[in-house]
Amino acid sequence: MKLISIQSMDALKDLINRGYLECDDSKINIEKAGPTYSWILEKIKIKNPTYTKYPIWCWVRCYNNICPPKHKGVPVDGFDVKITFHKPKEEIFITDFRRYSFLLNNIYIPTNIKDKENFDKKLKQFNITLEELKAHVRKDKYKECRNDKEFLLICEEIKKVLINALLKKVTFYRGVFGE
Repeated sequence: MKLISIQSMDALKDLINRGYLECDDSKINIEKAGPTYSWILEKIKIKNPTYTKYPIWCWVRCYNNICPPKHKGVPVDGFDVKITFHKPKEEIFITDFRRYSFLLNNIYIPTNIKDKENFDKKLKQFNITLEELKAHVRKDKYKECRNDKEFLLICEEIKKVLINALLKKVTFYRGVFGE
């Protein structure tokens, strides 16, 4: 399967010198992506038990063949080298890129309008805000978060729905693999 990874010049130099691309774990903000990143690592290990410590993020398919890393719509400085390569499909863990951002922010993905209304009622019933939900997974931005039983049950419900949504067949993919 053809993969595209947007990397830095340093990563390209490492690839040329070593003959393989390896994740630089000093670039990973574990506090920011901890719970969701752990989930990805867990799924990769099941699929490919011999992977390295951290995966290489790549695109399986890009919109208009362009997939530069962006933060809030602005290209990320220093990631301007497009590396294209092939890996066997069975070594790649594929998720829906748009839905992955929901996981990073602990946002519920309803299946329909009624489901959304029911979930919103639960949030209101337990006085749970979207900021509180986000605080649960973003330890880099929030130093404290709720941990009462009702709140944690809602977070578990969100996680189950998101994991299911991430693994459904989609049209816009981001893949990761580990060597």
